[in-house]
Amino acid sequence: MNISYFINLYPAVTHTFIRREINGLESLGHEVQRLSCRSDTGLIDEDDLDERQVTTVFRETGKLDFMSSIFKYVCLHPARVFLASCFAAGYCIKRGVAPHRMAAYITQAVLVCINCRKHHAHHLRVHLGGNAAVIARLAHRMGGPPFSIAYHGPDEFDAACRWDIPGAVHESSFVTAISSDCKAKLCRWASPSDWDRIHVLRCSISEKFMQIAPFPSGNQHRICVLSRLEAAKGLPLLLNALSKLSSISELPHVDIVGEGSMRNQLASMIADLNLDGHVHLCGALSGIDVKRRISSASAVLLPSFREGLPVSLMEAMALGRPVIASWCDGIPELVRSGVDGWTFAPGDADGLANALEQYLQATEEELIEMGEAGHQQACKLHSPKVLAEQLSKILVSGRASSRAGSRYEHPADPSSAGEVCPCVSGD
Repeated sequence: MNISYFINLYPAVTHTFIRREINGLESLGHEVQRLSCRSDTGLIDEDDLDERQVTTVFRETGKLDFMSSIFKYVCLHPARVFLASCFAAGYCIKRGVAPHRMAAYITQAVLVCINCRKHHAHHLRVHLGGNAAVIARLAHRMGGPPFSIAYHGPDEFDAACRWDIPGAVHESSFVTAISSDCKAKLCRWASPSDWDRIHVLRCSISEKFMQIAPFPSGNQHRICVLSRLEAAKGLPLLLNALSKLSSISELPHVDIVGEGSMRNQLASMIADLNLDGHVHLCGALSGIDVKRRISSASAVLLPSFREGLPVSLMEAMALGRPVIASWCDGIPELVRSGVDGWTFAPGDADGLANALEQYLQATEEELIEMGEAGHQQACKLHSPKVLAEQLSKILVSGRASSRAGSRYEHPADPSSAGEVCPCVSGD
């Protein structure tokens, strides 16, 4: 099949799982086109930089070519563009999307259609069920190919009304969820008649992370945290838990790998809690350097309040490192407390402190045994070859059928039954 991918931000440091999905399909003989509104300006990994060279980024298209292509398409297909514009107007009214944002979505949808036609695409696939899903729906109305959506959560579900999850699921050929927890949240919003078109398709791990790394001898108490420095990741909780342990245990050394808006706040907390000698903010690193950091640690930690299913934990477990993580959202599907790591309640600093104590009390042999169990679990659930074959079967199966033009009545929003509808105003 010829498949076009459209992602709002691609390639990106945090979207390497999409690159692996694309590479997996190409290894099976599919022809894949990459389309993106913009690319990450902070790319440092060589594979991401190579991917950037084969991605069409709309914002980097020359203005004259940009406007000329859109004008020609509108002139050639006025009825289809009008149909999509009517849908867009209704969407703005019902879902609270600002008209200027919807105008941008319409423009991108035209460009998606143009590029899909050049590629002779049989299918359009988008990741994340926000604005990219709206653009896919607009593009299909304009004559674009059938589409599918990969939902990750939790952000899409915080704005389920705004992004019209019931309509998006209904109109797509199929949708994928990265965990059973994610599928359940989609089922909550989608019509029961559409549930059989929701598939669990987990994110894959790079082949570079599929072999157990030698355990660091004599360096038992070194923890690696792989995370964006954002509020949802719960990093202040980790610092508070470490401060609780300072009087009763020898503190581990913690490397926090990643960047984000909370960097200055976290640096201040580290200083205020006298953790300067124990916690180090490492910034963003390449894939090779991330692997080195995990390999030099004896455990990997993630104290998130909300997650989909973190790739960082998959990679850590595949490399044979036990993990310490909150049991939010999809994490319990991967991490088995007491088997390949320790889990604690999200937001529970005492629970995290207790998990850290258990880690500090574990022998090197126990940590190695946990790491080996985690390796088997991660490789079983997140093999890139197996997941690529699974997606390929879904794509070519007769069950994938487009229904964007059919009559459709939205199921009543939960808000109409007295439940608060979690809509947000930003993208």
